[in-house]
Amino acid sequence: MSESFDVNGWKTPPLPEGKGGRVEWFRVEPGTTKVIRLLDAMPVTHPLHHFGRTPIVCWGNGCEPCQQGNPAQRYQFVRVLERTDERVKVFRMSVKVGGILGEQVLAEHGNPTRYDIAVTRIGVGTKTTRYTFTKVGVETPVDLNGQRVPEWNEIFPPPKKNESKESE
Repeated sequence: MSESFDVNGWKTPPLPEGKGGRVEWFRVEPGTTKVIRLLDAMPVTHPLHHFGRTPIVCWGNGCEPCQQGNPAQRYQFVRVLERTDERVKVFRMSVKVGGILGEQVLAEHGNPTRYDIAVTRIGVGTKTTRYTFTKVGVETPVDLNGQRVPEWNEIFPPPKKNESKESE
């Protein structure tokens, strides 16, 4: 499903697709650990609506999904360099998981853009999944090998004015 929603005369697109799209998403499979470098010192929080597996950015102000009784949930986003393939990706996490990251790593070790972090996922589904975050190695500069870090407006595409609506 990749439909847009009408929000007061504006089309709200879903989050960009990962494979071949503008943004690659960081994922950790259950029972595995991946190493990342955060490229942002602080996450960005943004509300999303869910329609099946398709997340739609909530822009508030009476958006159509809100009016349909589909409340938005807040998520945190941080741009990362995944060490497995050395590619820039975006890590979407619940506010709860973002708090765990803050408690387990940021509070103790400071600015997370200076060191790598091991992310371990245990469990499947929203009720049983748990994450742990551990600082890995020593502080070193990050090398993106010429990769471009996506801008936030690419990750959260702003709504576009409906061309079928008449201007008022």
